[in-house]
Amino acid sequence: MLHVRLLSALGERTGNTELIQRAEHFESYARKLVNRSRAGFQMVRNKAKKTTKKFLAGAARVTVYGAEADSVSRTTQKATRARVV
Repeated sequence: MLHVRLLSALGERTGNTELIQRAEHFESYARKLVNRSRAGFQMVRNKAKKTTKKFLAGAARVTVYGAEADSVSRTTQKATRARVV
């Protein structure tokens, strides 16, 4: 909602009615339950994706014992083994 407040303030300050109209448009968008629900769902979905990526990246680091180990520094391998054991 910060961008809406900024648009309103800028529109009032400059006298530009288009900015004020845009701010009102965004305010009406935010008042609709469907739009707020969609935004909430997208936030939860994106958080889940981010968490899954971090988990998978961590799992990949833990399994660095085979041929892939050549591409990882010795320090990282030691740290990984210390965490797993």
